[in-house]
Amino acid sequence: GRTFTVESGLVRRQAVEELRGALEAIHRSARPPEALEEVLKQLERVVPTDFAVLAVAEPGAGLRISAVRGAEPQVFEGALLADDARVSLARDERIAVSVRDAEADKAPFPLVGAPPMRSWMALPLLLEGDVVGMLVAGRHALDTFSNEDVLRAKAVASWTAPAVPAVAAAL
Repeated sequence: GRTFTVESGLVRRQAVEELRGALEAIHRSARPPEALEEVLKQLERVVPTDFAVLAVAEPGAGLRISAVRGAEPQVFEGALLADDARVSLARDERIAVSVRDAEADKAPFPLVGAPPMRSWMALPLLLEGDVVGMLVAGRHALDTFSNEDVLRAKAVASWTAPAVPAVAAAL
């Protein structure tokens, strides 16, 4: 009854406040490399992940990794996301794509050398309808991203996109 409604309302309010705090933190970062690292830190805050990358779109080159969380950044920075059907779908259709079971779906995480992820998602960073980058995050365990997880990650992606061109130019 009423207790359940009050408790669920408090949980929802806490989740909204946490998301708001994460989105504000993304735009507080002063220097470009820190801004991209902050995006991944705040993504982890609202959607638990084990490994995440932020890739910036480069004309004619694809999606180049600019920030990494969950591994040594220098190993992956500057690498390109693999030519993966799911990442292409996310980019071309401008939609979030979630892979529930990478092993069963034969859909490895789209970055050569990345730790094995059992579940992952790719979210395009859209600015005025153009894809300026891609946010890709995964989990080691078979722990599918819920619809709510994807919605929270989309909020992070939406707040990130306007900062990407300025950050990319400064790198």
